[in-house]
Amino acid sequence: MQDKSTLSVKTFDVGPMLNIVYLIWDNTTKDAAIVDPAWDLTEVLNFTQQKELTQGFTYQMDIIK
Repeated sequence: MQDKSTLSVKTFDVGPMLNIVYLIWDNTTKDAAIVDPAWDLTEVLNFTQQKELTQGFTYQMDIIK
């Protein structure tokens, strides 16, 4: 079975605790979402510029106790 998805995912380990930030984007539309942003996002934003992605959504995930 061939996968026809145009979505890609990349993870970035950022900050002193190596928090994982996810970048999900559509290779066709170039729309992107940053999931669980933490610390310095310079590396993530540089990647989005390099790939010419349009970052339209940011999702913050929190632990609920």
